[in-house]
Amino acid sequence: MWKNSSLRCLFALAILCLRSLIYSQEIGSLGHPQNLKCVTHNLRQMACTWDVSSKKRHGQTEFCYTTNDLPPPVCFKTKEKRVEIPVPESSTTVTITTNSISADFATKDCEIHEKDISFVPLTPHVLSLTPEFSTSTLSLKWSDNESVFPYGLDAFWQIEILRKEAMEKVTYYSKLTHEDIILSWNWTSDMPLECTSHYVKIRCYINVTQFVGPKDWSDWSPVKEVPGKDTEPNGSRVLPQDTVVAVGSDVTNCCVHDEGQWIQWIVYGPQIYPMIHLSSRSSAIRVLNASASDTSGTNVVCSRSEAAIDGTVLIDGTVLFVGYAPDVPQNLSCETSNFLIIKCTWKPGRPSGLYGKRGTNYSLFERISGKNVSCEVDEMNRERVCGFPVLADQNNYDFILGVSNPIGQTQSSLLVDLTQRVHPKTPEKLTVSGNSSSSVHLRWFVNGSFAEIRLLCQIEISSGHSERKMHNVSMPGGKFSTYTAQLNTLHPYTKYQFRVRCSAADHFWRWSDWSRTQEHTTLEAPPARGPDIWRERSPSGKSLNIFWKPLSLSEANGKIVSHEVSCYLLETPLEYKEVTEPSNSTEIKLGKNDCVISVVAKNHAGSSPPSRITSVELPSGECLQQRA
Repeated sequence: MWKNSSLRCLFALAILCLRSLIYSQEIGSLGHPQNLKCVTHNLRQMACTWDVSSKKRHGQTEFCYTTNDLPPPVCFKTKEKRVEIPVPESSTTVTITTNSISADFATKDCEIHEKDISFVPLTPHVLSLTPEFSTSTLSLKWSDNESVFPYGLDAFWQIEILRKEAMEKVTYYSKLTHEDIILSWNWTSDMPLECTSHYVKIRCYINVTQFVGPKDWSDWSPVKEVPGKDTEPNGSRVLPQDTVVAVGSDVTNCCVHDEGQWIQWIVYGPQIYPMIHLSSRSSAIRVLNASASDTSGTNVVCSRSEAAIDGTVLIDGTVLFVGYAPDVPQNLSCETSNFLIIKCTWKPGRPSGLYGKRGTNYSLFERISGKNVSCEVDEMNRERVCGFPVLADQNNYDFILGVSNPIGQTQSSLLVDLTQRVHPKTPEKLTVSGNSSSSVHLRWFVNGSFAEIRLLCQIEISSGHSERKMHNVSMPGGKFSTYTAQLNTLHPYTKYQFRVRCSAADHFWRWSDWSRTQEHTTLEAPPARGPDIWRERSPSGKSLNIFWKPLSLSEANGKIVSHEVSCYLLETPLEYKEVTEPSNSTEIKLGKNDCVISVVAKNHAGSSPPSRITSVELPSGECLQQRA
């Protein structure tokens, strides 16, 4: 048995002596004490009770007890047949003596052993029974009264839940800590709490292994009740109202009706289900393994009748929404286009099947700063987007994307260095200018604050007669700035198309979209070379027909307007002609002299180098061709 130093000194031997002084108007036999029982509730004090064999009225009872350590007896008086004394540590010799008004005595000796003392804990004190109607959960709280017990004892709490009859009995375990502690226990009903009343009671058993006497459960606590809606007057309805459950759940709904009515049927969707009778005013149906409902939910309808209104059918109903808990977000990615807002995107995975106020909610929590934002998303869009403000003096962001709906919740995380996740917006206001045949000046605007990084911009150059070329230019970033570039080595008199895109220079992530295309035509330049020429002598030999091949676009460097044809003899001009386009031949009169013939192509920018050919006679059947 549990050891205590003070009790060990006090109770080496305890002798209980009771004297009953009986005051009665009758004269008869003396009543003898009998059926002595001792019970302890806390292992320190015990309550001893007894009966008296005589049916005569009794007055005051005086009893005394003593120990080997305390020879003088301890005495007190009581009118009850009950005393409380400390629990002894060994067997106790008890002497019970009764006397009458005539001073007659009746004495009975007995010895009480430890095994004769029963241990029954006090009835548990229930502090509260709280219903959570949305989850059909009962929360019970009670005090364990542990401060009256030694440390470390095992306690068992038996809890019984009832509706019409005992439904479930559970055992809850705790270990005593020598301090009063409030214990709690939750239980979920298979029936909505609103549908009918639920009752709870509790008792306890403490396993005192050192105690050799009988041990028993405490008395049951008074019953605590959570009343159902079927106890309220004038309340016809289907319960619970507009609930959301997971696909595959077993679902219970009940129809509560007024007195004097009865239920004809309850349907879930198009199907009538068998009813479960709960009380005189409540019946339920149970749907097993519920499948996903459509976007508007599934109707639960109750049909009831009332004799007082000639059997008219009355209808009540509710809507059940059956869907999925949110899926883990997939492909979470975060980037900035302007160093003002961080844009995070993800794919939601499997649709939840729940929409509107029952749809999925998203929030973005940044762990370094502790900042949290709520995301407004379009449930019908397969890709979700959420914005988070760029914080001053912070480049690293540790994001947790939280996802929840009425059925469940999940999350996904991402750690990013924002300087490595730059995706600039599309360059705007692209202009191309130049007063040259081979170079242009480009100017464009990028909306964003890029003062802390360098930008890499790519210029696409294309024209009708050449392949597309890319020109990269790196430059310091600015705050909502305009950027420029100079392009050289272009072809004269060529219609070019230019467009621009940009990215971060040091940590490439993604290019921006291409800007709008701008066109520009370079100025003309003198033709790059003279034309290919040849000549034919007339049959009389007195003239030559001079022919030339038109220059290609890349050689002409502009629009050829004419060709100059000259005939020289020892650098002395004999004849000069200017032949306008589109003619590509002319006749030169030779007379008796041979000469050197020169042909020059001309555009608005200047003349080509000359192409020359001589008029000297060639062997018959041959022609002479020459170019510069």
